[in-house]
Amino acid sequence: MAQPKTRAELGGKFFEEWGNAVSGLHGWSDGDGWFTQYVGHPVQGAWVGYIQIQNDPSGRMLSYNESSSYWKSRLKATAFAFGYEVQWHLGPVSEATIGHVGKKPGTLGYSEFVTSPLGGLALIVAEDALDEKVIEKLERQTDGLNKRRLYRTFLNPSRAVANLMRWRKPWHRDRRKIN
Repeated sequence: MAQPKTRAELGGKFFEEWGNAVSGLHGWSDGDGWFTQYVGHPVQGAWVGYIQIQNDPSGRMLSYNESSSYWKSRLKATAFAFGYEVQWHLGPVSEATIGHVGKKPGTLGYSEFVTSPLGGLALIVAEDALDEKVIEKLERQTDGLNKRRLYRTFLNPSRAVANLMRWRKPWHRDRRKIN
């Protein structure tokens, strides 16, 4: 709403304009830059996935491992991130309805539906592995509470954002307390 191009597209017949925008979905790129497409969108996919994980009673207690329950949980988070992307770009309250993104050629592409959830899965698994293999080891070797908080926050940024979204401290972990 803060962008002039979005405000310029407000108005018109809701369903007609939404249909025009959604019909613009074609090709790989949506016109975003490389960094946004291949770094920013996967980061968004990871924090959306962590939101799903945090709301899954069994998934939130899992740490990185090769069990089928771990991978089922993380694939469920990937599916949730995919659903989020579909809603965000094509749904009834989306970029397509509010700013009519897609109406202009080259502004709505398939890449969003791939890089966000799959890149998000890769980041979730990487952050889970870092938490299990590196952060826990650093915590055991560190007496300072603030250092342990920093390790958790800055080495697991997607989980930190998801924690903030549920009104928790960024370093919060469901399966272990910070001493």
